Amino acid sequence: MHVVGNRYRVEYPIGTTLYDSPGWISHMRVSPDGKDVAFLDHPVYPDDRGSVCIATAGKRARQLGKEFSSTQGLAWSPSGKEILFAAATRGATRSIFAVDLRGNLRVVASLPAPVASRMSRHREMS
Repeated sequence: MHVVGNRYRVEYPIGTTLYDSPGWISHMRVSPDGKDVAFLDHPVYPDDRGSVCIATAGKRARQLGKEFSSTQGLAWSPSGKEILFAAATRGATRSIFAVDLRGNLRVVASLPAPVASRMSRHREMS
């Protein structure tokens, strides 16, 4: 991924454009089999609202699942059948989600408060 002009671009392999975003792209990861590239596409810079997308050489990039009010972090499952990521459906308190390559979404873990806030309080109490 790199920036060309004022647009973010996913290239894989280098020199082969798979996706060009009018917003910004983060957390680009190559699948375990090396065929697909997953990333978070954010429509407006620097807002972290966004969605999980997947791109494959020779195919049109596509969104998996829905857009979230906040997205951060992304990783492929070891099998390459799911993509895990942190997102909030509204507000900024994120849960861990998994989405398969068909766009089926599931919640992996939810926390009652942002992890950073809880960690900060723990440090203060120590």
